[in-house]
Amino acid sequence: MNPKQAKAVELILGGQSHAEAARELGCRRETVWKWTQTPEFATKLKSGRLMRRRRVGAILDSSVMDAVSLLRDLIVDDQAPAAARIKAAQMVLDRGGVGLSYTVEIENTAKTVEEMTPLQQALLIVEHYDAAKALILGVVPSALPEGYDTSKL
Repeated sequence: MNPKQAKAVELILGGQSHAEAARELGCRRETVWKWTQTPEFATKLKSGRLMRRRRVGAILDSSVMDAVSLLRDLIVDDQAPAAARIKAAQMVLDRGGVGLSYTVEIENTAKTVEEMTPLQQALLIVEHYDAAKALILGVVPSALPEGYDTSKL
């Protein structure tokens, strides 16, 4: 691979189109396209794209852990408003596959989760999701009615 072709790989991996790379290299767009059809050039592009996907994946993985940590910090923050803590818990549960996307009966009235008060939502989670029970105890103790028997959890 000659230096112009190597530069073309770099430019294309950097997001430039074939035409933009050709303009910068002082050659025709068709020339760059022909280079992409050669095994060595195609392999370099494929390898570069794979490395970029891996780097992006690693950054996203790290960001997911940061987001989960942030939500967890909010969930256990006694100074945060109960509604924010419950919303954070719902986000964790929803993303973890423990969502609340159905209608339930509260006080003999069918309501969607969105129509419930934060306390009703918290109690619903406690009632219906064993996996969420430990999390809820850290989320809503201040929002539970005085004297609520948490031993049922």
